[in-house]
Amino acid sequence: MAMKQTSSDVTKPAVLGTHTAGGDGVVGRGRRGVVGESDDFQGVFGRSRGNAGVVGESDQLHGVFGVCHNPNGGGLFGTNDNGGFGLVCDSPTGVGLVATGGRLAAQFRGDVEVTGDIRLMNGDCAELFDAAPDTELAPGTVVVLNDDGLLEPCSQDYDPRVVGVIAGSAPYRPGIVLDCASSSAASRPVAVLGKVMCWVDATASPVLTGNLLTTSHRPGHATVASNRLAAAGAVIGKALAPLSSGKGLVPMLVMLR
Repeated sequence: MAMKQTSSDVTKPAVLGTHTAGGDGVVGRGRRGVVGESDDFQGVFGRSRGNAGVVGESDQLHGVFGVCHNPNGGGLFGTNDNGGFGLVCDSPTGVGLVATGGRLAAQFRGDVEVTGDIRLMNGDCAELFDAAPDTELAPGTVVVLNDDGLLEPCSQDYDPRVVGVIAGSAPYRPGIVLDCASSSAASRPVAVLGKVMCWVDATASPVLTGNLLTTSHRPGHATVASNRLAAAGAVIGKALAPLSSGKGLVPMLVMLR
């Protein structure tokens, strides 16, 4: 028979498990060993004066698994009210932290300090620029700035207005993208440093590995910078592979000068 609770019973635990010899106070076995549920507070609360408040352990999957149904919440939340770490991840022989997201894998609201190396799997450093209206700029396109400061494909030889190559053509993707705070629907990532695939025109002159490349009169293409004097200020980069004739995508090391 259920017992009637009074107001003085609110602070008393509904279940109390004590083990005077130092063993487990409460043990639950079943499909879910222990279930904690609350309509307006924590479902499960753990506190320890000398060790971890809650420990989760699994032989097959996650030691602790958290799910949040609120779009503004988090599946797992950690905080420290005494100047320490909000979340500590450690794996002596593996990866300390893995994050996957549909929009972003991670978001840091503040400075980030790294004591080891940063290894980026992709190839170039890109910066966002706005494109001119009704302008198609496929990855690999050599671009210049028009008088309004907007991107458009290059269309003349040795154009000093060149700013780089539209990033994103496989196998090289941007490793870093700058100026995302001011991005718009018209923004395009322009590779300004590193390796990128670039459309090259070798119709008039074959491209050799190591050749300096400049803008071409063929829209959106680069070509060999055979006239070093005219190329001053219009060099895009250095070819990393040859192209004997015709047009094609060539890997290039971006080095604007």
